[in-house]
Amino acid sequence: MEAIYNVKEGRSLQYIIQNKLNGTKKRILLATIPADGHFNPFTPLAAYLKEQGNDVRWRTSGTYAEKLAKLNIRHYPLKKAFDINGRNVNETFPERKKIKVVISKLNFDMIHYSSHH
Repeated sequence: MEAIYNVKEGRSLQYIIQNKLNGTKKRILLATIPADGHFNPFTPLAAYLKEQGNDVRWRTSGTYAEKLAKLNIRHYPLKKAFDINGRNVNETFPERKKIKVVISKLNFDMIHYSSHH
């Protein structure tokens, strides 16, 4: 299967949609870490690609299963990665609850959250 997007090319999504899809139906797999800021921005694109007749699928947290079902997009839940998200991060990392300074909490998240994805 040909990759239609290569990060190294630095092409915009608009360029890809207009020039790489060329009206042909593609099988597209989106993959995002379980964070709203990573998931939500792609939902309009996924919906658009689906409306154009493409086979769109998404690998991400089970947290987003209901949203993907509403978009009629097949969901592939995470299997080997920790399913850490904004709703369960304190339960996953109980020591995080003790951190009161916002910047310290952000540093903790960047080190621990990122290393588990």
